Amino acid sequence: MTTLTNSFNGGTANAAITVGNSGGASGNAFTNIVGLAYYTTSFTHGPGLAVINPGVDSDTHVDWQSAAMAGDVFCSRLYVYRTGSFTGFRALFALIGPTGIVSKAWINSDNKIYVYTSSATSNVATTGTAIPADQWVRIEFRYTINSAGNGTVEVWTYISADSTTHTNYVSSATVAWPGGKPSTAEFHVTSESSGRVYLDDLAIGPTKLGPFGGGPITRTVGQVGGGHQALPVVQRKRRLLAQPVSQETATSIKSVHRRTVGTVGEAGAAQPIRPIKVRTVAAAAQTNAATVVRPVRARLVGQAREGDDAEAVIVRGGRGVDAAVETESALPIRAVKIYRVGQATDVSAALAARPARVRLLGTAFDRDQAAVVWKIHRRTLGTAGEHNLAGRLFTGTLGHARTGETALPITPLLHKSQPLKAGIIRTAWQAATPTTRWETGQPAPTWAASTARVTWSAGRRRIRWSACSPHT
Repeated sequence: MTTLTNSFNGGTANAAITVGNSGGASGNAFTNIVGLAYYTTSFTHGPGLAVINPGVDSDTHVDWQSAAMAGDVFCSRLYVYRTGSFTGFRALFALIGPTGIVSKAWINSDNKIYVYTSSATSNVATTGTAIPADQWVRIEFRYTINSAGNGTVEVWTYISADSTTHTNYVSSATVAWPGGKPSTAEFHVTSESSGRVYLDDLAIGPTKLGPFGGGPITRTVGQVGGGHQALPVVQRKRRLLAQPVSQETATSIKSVHRRTVGTVGEAGAAQPIRPIKVRTVAAAAQTNAATVVRPVRARLVGQAREGDDAEAVIVRGGRGVDAAVETESALPIRAVKIYRVGQATDVSAALAARPARVRLLGTAFDRDQAAVVWKIHRRTLGTAGEHNLAGRLFTGTLGHARTGETALPITPLLHKSQPLKAGIIRTAWQAATPTTRWETGQPAPTWAASTARVTWSAGRRRIRWSACSPHT
């Protein structure tokens, strides 16, 4: 656990102290409040607030729980302001462990502090100096208790509350402390009909804590007024609050008083009267002299301009976006209004007909990716034509046919079965080569060429290339 401190300065005067409002500007919030604990400005250690118990004979204390230190040392500090006197022992500070009270410190009717083991089992240390009334006194405790529960307690008393030199110091012998390892600190705000105490600037930590703020408290004195005689500076009275330092030293008067705001300088010396007094605000200039009335009053909003008078109609203008000018006059109607959708154009006017849009079907393949082009060479036969050209005459006879009794071989149709597959069984048939047989008949007539001959010709050869799927 690191050091925990609370100055009560973040509270509201005369308000009850709660766990919720005890932190913030005050420091580390307390984890438990018992009894009547209130913020007060009646008596405070330095500027700010302190804690008081407005009741009588009521047990009131503010606590830090679950605050065990990493090592064997547990230190605490409290500033005490006593008014009146006490009729007997009144609790001032208690140290609690997981199984009970480790130690308790009391203030008695003699205004000395008595330290006991447990709540009041055995008195192990007593301060040799009484706490004076009506002034702030600093009390510091240091408990050194090992894991076996054995150790000592030391008590420092500082009558000059923020001094680094103690008024009284007392240390106990090594004793057995009950309750286990200390983990809770209770600061008791004692009150009875004949006297009470105020507490301020409380703290706990793993080492001796010293005065609040690190040293004496100072208050800032304003500038010396006219007619006062400056006194010689005897010493510096300093209270360290973080890094700032306040000291009561006089500084030399500068001949020119200047306050720098950005790059502008204000001087206390008289300046020559300028014909125009200009105060620069960014790039604008404000003058006390009247300026020529401008015919047009414009307010710049982005790139558009709003004017108080009518502007000329811009013929080519339209209602624009961004850099266009918006006016209250009617604009000419544009002949064509176009909305762009991707690569297509939708227009109000008719578009010229495109000559052709062809999409190949059939052997052509439309693919999203490039494929290997296979070359297919085709010859397309055109329509047969008739020609009147005379051709060469061919004559001849077949002669007599011979009768043969040789039996011709029978060529059967071949049947070939295929391996069985799932689905319909298919049977493949294959025809054998046909055989021509001649028979005896009458002599064949002579053929002669006629004047008209029908011939077939191949049309224009066409070659078509098409993309198809690659074949394995």
